[in-house]
Amino acid sequence: MAIDAGYVRKFASEAYVRAARERGEHQFSIAVRPVLTDLTKRGLPAGRTPLICSVLSGRKFQDENRIVLDRSDGPPSGQSPTMVYHFHFLDWPDVSKNVSRSETPEQWASRVTEKIRGLLKEEIEAHGGTEGYLKWVRSSDEQEDK
Repeated sequence: MAIDAGYVRKFASEAYVRAARERGEHQFSIAVRPVLTDLTKRGLPAGRTPLICSVLSGRKFQDENRIVLDRSDGPPSGQSPTMVYHFHFLDWPDVSKNVSRSETPEQWASRVTEKIRGLLKEEIEAHGGTEGYLKWVRSSDEQEDK
C-alpha cells in the first residue's frame, strides 16, 4: 500500500480533526512530528516530511474537514518535522458574538455594516443631529486648512 496525499489527509482527518471535534474543541493544532512518526510505522518512506506539510497546509484538507488554517509555526521553508499547524472549525459557533463562523461574506458584510451604521447614528446624535455633526466635521477641516 502506497502512502500518498489522500492517505495522509484521511489519516490526519481521523486521528486529529475528528478527535478535536469529538473533544468539543473549536481550535486545535497538528504537529508534523507525531504525524510523521505514526505514518512511518505504517510504511511511509523516509524523507516524506514535505508531503505531510503540504497536506496539512493544503486547501483540500481544510475544505474536506471544514477547518481554516489560522497560522503555522516553524522554519520559513515550511517543510520541517518541527512545523505546527493551528486550525479552527469553520462551523463552530462563536458564542461571544452569537454568530456562526460559517456565515457567508454577504452576511458578514451586512452584520458589520449595521454595526458601523449604529456607531455613526450615535455619533450624529451626540452632536445634536445631522446638522450639528456636519458643522463639527467641517470645523475640523477648516482648522486643518489654516
